[in-house]
Amino acid sequence: MKKLVNWAVGGALCVAFSPLSQAADVSAEYNLCVSEVKALYGDGTRVSLKKTKKHSGVTTLKLKVVPPASSAMTVVCSSEVSAPDTVVLLDKEGEPLPS
Repeated sequence: MKKLVNWAVGGALCVAFSPLSQAADVSAEYNLCVSEVKALYGDGTRVSLKKTKKHSGVTTLKLKVVPPASSAMTVVCSSEVSAPDTVVLLDKEGEPLPS
């Protein structure tokens, strides 16, 4: 019985702390994406996070971007685990944005 309780507590702790590490990864990714978007459109650009997705080592963030002199647009920011500090900005159709 004691082994079962220890196993259940250990499993609960693993599940409880797993989302925290993922949130930290997404937060770092978001900050990198925001800096790239602001470098492209200017410092007055407003950026908000709409959706995140992780699949097969690729993290994708869907952002709502509002440049100072333009209307709102959707930008997708994508990165791979193999290249941790590199992101690719794509438009809504999946075409790369000029940098």
